[in-house]
Amino acid sequence: MRLIQHSMAFLLALSASAALLWQPAPPAATAAVQVLSCAQLGNLSWAEMNTQQKQFADACDRAEANRNWALAYGSMNPQDLAAAVVHDPL
Repeated sequence: MRLIQHSMAFLLALSASAALLWQPAPPAATAAVQVLSCAQLGNLSWAEMNTQQKQFADACDRAEANRNWALAYGSMNPQDLAAAVVHDPL
């Protein structure tokens, strides 16, 4: 019980000190970070994105590819799926 009380006191002190040290980011920086929707990121070039936006855009691309694959091939049985595979001779 005493450990829980000490832990809670520590967390409260930590959050209070973080609130004192925190300073808001400049408006331009927050505007760039706020664009984290797939539709909005689709309108930005790769060079305009920050690291967080690039990672999120990558996740958007993977999710879209997964949805498209499931729409095209997800309902096929194994025989139809095998027939849909295109073999490219070397």
